[in-house]
Amino acid sequence: MKENSSPLTILFGGEMIRAKLVDGTEVDCFIRAMPIRAMGDVLARAEDQAGLVELCTYLHAAAGEDSPAGAPAGMCPVQRGWADNLTADSFFALHEAATRLNFTTAVTWATAQISAKKTVGPLFDATIRQISPMVDRIIQPLLARIKNLSDSAPNPLPPSDSAVKKS
Repeated sequence: MKENSSPLTILFGGEMIRAKLVDGTEVDCFIRAMPIRAMGDVLARAEDQAGLVELCTYLHAAAGEDSPAGAPAGMCPVQRGWADNLTADSFFALHEAATRLNFTTAVTWATAQISAKKTVGPLFDATIRQISPMVDRIIQPLLARIKNLSDSAPNPLPPSDSAVKKS
């Protein structure tokens, strides 16, 4: 495992919890306070308890294994399905920590997203109202030319039986 000695090393908030797997094995888990950029993922798992646990849980990396980008140094995220191996008590302890560490921030983030959309929405609508007439002035002549070209072009298809019967 490589040590990340960069002065730009990110400090990760969270807490260590010892969890028990169904086979009796105990493992130290780091439950991460997720970064702001992951709050949409946190909220997407609001009703998926196992998914939230798996999103926020990291284990110590194996000897010689580097941490993936975005993971705390010396840690690796758990894989999908990992939470199925936890005892019920350990699962709920990890879920409680993931919720406590992330949901207040996620709700604040979501409120800010809604506020931003309320601000940008009317601006977008006003922009569309101003641009639409200009786009129409450009598009309408082009559409008229295309229609004229298609009306004056010879018909490459032979007349159908229904067209012949109408004559």
